Amino acid sequence: MAVVRPPTVIETDRLIAGRHPCAWGSENASAEVRELAAAGVSLFLDLTQDGELEPYAHLVQPPARHLRMAIRDFSVPTREQLVATLDETGWRVSGDRGAAKILGLKRTTLEARMRKLGILRRL
Repeated sequence: MAVVRPPTVIETDRLIAGRHPCAWGSENASAEVRELAAAGVSLFLDLTQDGELEPYAHLVQPPARHLRMAIRDFSVPTREQLVATLDETGWRVSGDRGAAKILGLKRTTLEARMRKLGILRRL
């Protein structure tokens, strides 16, 4: 067994599990993909959703392959859940009775998610 980049573990002719090559920044992704391929990884299975992290399929060189099979992160509220919670709180984002507290998010995380999803306060 070889540890390539914590917490990634590769067991020859078996399964590799580890973080997304762009998880700590897309600037390192190319080197991370090359390092994994050099260690014998032949299939990169990307479980992220669109827009969750930078794509890296273009960095995977044959004979290695890239396959994307998005799995929803249930710890991240959907657009519908965010809007429903904001409606419930009268669009209060922060504070003890704000949407961030109810959703278990930091105010800044909620605001960033709202921007990303194009959620604007209803008038």
